[in-house]
Amino acid sequence: MESSEHYLTAFLRDTLPTLGLDSDTYIPYIVGYIDTEDAVEENEEALEEVIQLLRASSETHSDLDQPWTDLKNDIMNRRNEYVENRKIEKVISQSIPLHSHDPFTLRYLTVVIMFRNEKF
Repeated sequence: MESSEHYLTAFLRDTLPTLGLDSDTYIPYIVGYIDTEDAVEENEEALEEVIQLLRASSETHSDLDQPWTDLKNDIMNRRNEYVENRKIEKVISQSIPLHSHDPFTLRYLTVVIMFRNEKF
């Protein structure tokens, strides 16, 4: 993922077409609505509004409940993971000098992050 690409873009690019939605049209709207600085409750409320709009716009899934519940949960889970990873990165950047390139330290931090993300 490019550093300038929003953390939800790739996921939405794959998911929206399966819900009968054009990803190029709706991705900018969705990522603009999901602000990572807002409180979780505010993000959930904003996301619920977006989900209702998407559902009404869907050509294939507007009558179904489960795909929209799944989409909301997936987006919130990805948001929460992103926020947690940003916190970890901030702690690491504040606690390790920039000149520290010790291979052991870097391997240790990689394992910690992988463990945190359960990608081991």
